[in-house]
Amino acid sequence: MIEPAVTTVDDEPTPDVAGEPVPQRLRAARRSYNVVVMVLVVGALVTAGLALVSAHLASSNEQHLLNLRSKEVASALTAALPDVQTPLGAAVALVDIDGANVPKFSQFVAPYVGPGRNFVSISIWRAGHLNQGPVAVVGEQPELTSATGGAAAILRAAAKRPGLTVRGLLHATQPRIAYAYSGTRTGPFIVEGEQALAASRYTKLPANSAYSNVDVAVYIAKTPTMHRLLLSTVRRLPLPGRHATTEVAFGSETLTVVVSARQPLGGTLPERLPWVILIVGLLLTIGAGALTVRLIAGRRGAQALAAENNRLYAEQRGIAQSLQHALLPEDLPKIAGLRLAARYEAGAPGVDIGGDWYDLMQLGADRLLLVIGDVSGRGIRAATTMASLRFAIQYAAKTEPPESFLPKLSSLRSLRENKQLATVLCVVVEPKAHTVSVTSAGHLPPVMVHDGQSELLLPDVGLPIGVDQSATYTATTFNVPDGATLLGFTDGLVERHHETLDDGLARLCRVAAEVNGELEAMMAQILEQVRGTESADDTAIAGIQWTN
Repeated sequence: MIEPAVTTVDDEPTPDVAGEPVPQRLRAARRSYNVVVMVLVVGALVTAGLALVSAHLASSNEQHLLNLRSKEVASALTAALPDVQTPLGAAVALVDIDGANVPKFSQFVAPYVGPGRNFVSISIWRAGHLNQGPVAVVGEQPELTSATGGAAAILRAAAKRPGLTVRGLLHATQPRIAYAYSGTRTGPFIVEGEQALAASRYTKLPANSAYSNVDVAVYIAKTPTMHRLLLSTVRRLPLPGRHATTEVAFGSETLTVVVSARQPLGGTLPERLPWVILIVGLLLTIGAGALTVRLIAGRRGAQALAAENNRLYAEQRGIAQSLQHALLPEDLPKIAGLRLAARYEAGAPGVDIGGDWYDLMQLGADRLLLVIGDVSGRGIRAATTMASLRFAIQYAAKTEPPESFLPKLSSLRSLRENKQLATVLCVVVEPKAHTVSVTSAGHLPPVMVHDGQSELLLPDVGLPIGVDQSATYTATTFNVPDGATLLGFTDGLVERHHETLDDGLARLCRVAAEVNGELEAMMAQILEQVRGTESADDTAIAGIQWTN
């Protein structure tokens, strides 16, 4: 009999269809699942980390750009100080020299007072009699008398500090900013000027302004509070969104500048990048490559923004050069028989404003005064002293010859307070008589060019202005040939680090004898060949050419 086959059941795992035991397949599946989970977790963590880092960088970059914009606005505000200090300083110099001559004072400051001008009011106060009120007022009545503490207390404090004393008259009938000019030693007079503020403090920026993409609020205090608000580009405060705050010295006060962005300063990409990273993080490998590309693009964008910021800073530095040109005469007089020209060339780019200047003034119907000067030092102090000297000479030259008014210039307050010196060359030109009278206060001599020859006109040289108030000066007269050209200049034209001053003057005489043509063309050639591109110093040059 045939017995049936018997199947024995033991502990061996049952193979699946593919021949792999089921438990091993399950374990492998679990391992694969763990790897997937690990990749997902790591990918999620990396993606989240990158997103957070990107958001932080975007936020930091935006805050950094906002901080830069805040500093730019603050720099623009401080750059406006010379427009305030220069006319007040010149006015102080005028009243120090001439006393409280109300008609002359009014005539001098009138161009600075009125709608659309620097001030709505300028007044003189006698330092020893402040309680008696202003000696003279040009424009509207000053609101300083309504300030807390009274005008006398404010002006008395102003007389004890150098530079500008600034006071916000924010709660006056007509809100204003008051500026009082005095020095370390109290003079006989104090000049006070006031600028009007909008009653609402709201100021609308032009659409093409460099700051049209930000909102600005400026407070005259270290703590930004509504009752100390000077101006705002929004009608309702506080400013919306992220803020950046900068404190800057403004005369005797401190301005607090608060800036917020109307739109992302770094562009929309840095703001949206974290969300992009989260999306592309689902495809980690592709997303990593895309993230790198975008980060590189973001870095290039940041570099472009940094370059733009550098350009804006260079533009602010350019304000100094614009101010320098603003302090020089816009138009030259026209006198029969003479051709006049003048040039000012700044030194190295980005430097502060200098103290070189020129002036050409008509004295009567047929006489001319050429002035070339150079104040020691650089910056706002040099510019203020230069402006004081220029305005004082313009005033004094109407009634006195140079040898008479030059000694008086050493008593100017700006020279004493800033401890500065100035060299000045004055040339009185008599066109019909073909003579020039040269008076030098320590300045380089002028050059006379005629018939293919050149020579230095060497007058008696007196001390520079500011050395000795009792110094004397002598005028030396020279005859002028027909068709001659006279050139006055500052040391930036001839000075070089690797040569003596005599070498520079010899080079100037040689080049001046070789150039020809009308005055403008001659001066352009002389500047190019004598000054060249090596000079880092400012240069002022003025010329007179006889046409008969």
